Formats: sequence, structure tokens, C-alpha cells
Amino acid sequence: ETLGMHRWTGTGIAVSGIVAAILVQRAQQNRILLRFILAGLAAAIIFQSYWGAEMSLGPNHMGM
Repeated sequence: ETLGMHRWTGTGIAVSGIVAAILVQRAQQNRILLRFILAGLAAAIIFQSYWGAEMSLGPNHMGM
């Protein structure tokens, strides 16, 4: 399950990054949408890194 979430989050990050790069070309028209995409990318990267660490270091790797 963790591998699946990690894999599909990574795919979503890659696709969103491509969309963000296209929006940068049209910077003045879609500025607010670009900011939402970048905020979503930042959140997705945080979750992806957590799941990656959980796979390599084991469950409860943060000791919480």
C-alpha cells in the first residue's frame, strides 16, 4: 500500500510539474492557478518523502 501511494504521488508530482512549467510560459494569465499548483506540489513532496522514508526505515520511523 505504501509503495503504491509513493509511486502514484511521484507520478502526480511529475505531471503537475509539467503543467506548472507550461503555465509559467503564460505567466500573466494563470498566476493564481500556478501558485495553487506549486503549493499542492510542495505538500505532495512532503507526503512522498514521508512514504519513501517509511519504506526504507520502517513504520514509525519518526518516533512519534
